[in-house]
Amino acid sequence: MIRLLLVLFVGLLFGVGTYLLKKPENLSILMKKDKENENKQFLKQFSSIFLFLAVLGLMVIVFNRTIFSLSYIFFILILSTTFSLLFAQKIH
Repeated sequence: MIRLLLVLFVGLLFGVGTYLLKKPENLSILMKKDKENENKQFLKQFSSIFLFLAVLGLMVIVFNRTIFSLSYIFFILILSTTFSLLFAQKIH
């Protein structure tokens, strides 16, 4: 069951990371216009983090240790919350 959740998280992280990297202009229209460079840097930074964590998740799936899996899921949830809060601050 945990392995299925990990596969789901890896897929979502890869999808979100790729979307942020390839199409940042779709989300930048929601942000304040006066800090465009800062906003693009913000999206690029989090896309890199999400893609790195997707690759790390593949390694966690291969090793299949419960403590690593649960720690990984916890870390992903904390990172997602951080991204959401920071993104909400940047929206108009």
